[in-house]
Amino acid sequence: MKRVSIVHGPYDTADVEYETSIGYVVAGNIGMYIQEGTVLAVRVTKTQRENVVVAKGNTITVGETTRGDIAISEVYEMLAGMTGFDFFARYIVASDQDADFNLTK
Repeated sequence: MKRVSIVHGPYDTADVEYETSIGYVVAGNIGMYIQEGTVLAVRVTKTQRENVVVAKGNTITVGETTRGDIAISEVYEMLAGMTGFDFFARYIVASDQDADFNLTK
């Protein structure tokens, strides 16, 4: 995991165009950060600066924490050690939330 600044925006508001969060690139193009006790994941792209990435697309709420950055490491290790089917069965099928996928050929 690499500690980075994650740039969010631009936004369509006059008072805030861009925001930054301190977070981590946990794998490839996946960034994770904590905002007000919520662990969030987002797709990121590299910039010319080694320690700055840009958030692309929507964020995914991963969970709540009061323990700081250690929660990001723990979530990453848990997910990286799981099969796709384990994740699907444990978190998607068992959830009472709707989810749409296109997994068929």
